[in-house]
Amino acid sequence: MSTTAIVGAPDAARTALPQPLSNVATTTHASDTTTAVTGASTKKKRGRRPKFTPDQVVAAIEATHGIKLAAALMLGCSVATIGNYSKRHAEVHEALGRLLAASKNPQ
Repeated sequence: MSTTAIVGAPDAARTALPQPLSNVATTTHASDTTTAVTGASTKKKRGRRPKFTPDQVVAAIEATHGIKLAAALMLGCSVATIGNYSKRHAEVHEALGRLLAASKNPQ
């Protein structure tokens, strides 16, 4: 395990940090660098933050006339994600059902 000295800190604060730190995540973007300590929250989070809102999924389903594969490609996700949103969100399930019924009974 290597160590890194903190540069630019006062002499009293200059200490060696072990590398790598497993609980520090660093995200680098073109404009800035963000460092966050994972596990710092005392509140337990369940699952992952949703990537899409139900309204975005409904809009993609309606734009593709109920074709889940095309909606998934439009959103940049898998077909299973569309199915999962359909199970979890009533408005997505209703949109799929409405478009499926419309495709079976063209007028």
